[in-house]
Amino acid sequence: MGAQVWKKQNESFRNVAFCFTVDHSDPMNKKEVLKRSKMFADDLSGILGQKRIEPVLARHIDLFNDLRSENATWPQIAELLKSVGVRREDGSVLPAQQLRAMYSRRKNVGNTGNSNHQIGRSKSTPSKTTGIIKRKDTDLSNVRDRMIRAKKARTD
Repeated sequence: MGAQVWKKQNESFRNVAFCFTVDHSDPMNKKEVLKRSKMFADDLSGILGQKRIEPVLARHIDLFNDLRSENATWPQIAELLKSVGVRREDGSVLPAQQLRAMYSRRKNVGNTGNSNHQIGRSKSTPSKTTGIIKRKDTDLSNVRDRMIRAKKARTD
């Protein structure tokens, strides 16, 4: 039984090794990836400390597009960024799932064509400065009538 398991694992390792051979004719080589990753890490440092990661990610979206087109997984990309010194604003390691979520939000923003869209803020969230909820529909003239009709409908 043990020999059969070892043989299966050996075959799997050979298949994995075959899948990850490096194609040197491809312009996306390890040196280029490290160079672009270091540029991303350098762009995170600002005059007053570390910048927010998501806007910097937006400027380097091509790096992530290229890595994903090369079938790099999010844990692999997170490990690459960790190796060049990328950390979250609180100093902890950037998790792969958070990186994936930021990338996904940026891709969705890019598809809408709205460059003024703020990530993570809907139109009904309170404003930081005034505390007022911004809503699209501010017509409250017939609310009382609608409430009375709804109450009658529930009792009937």
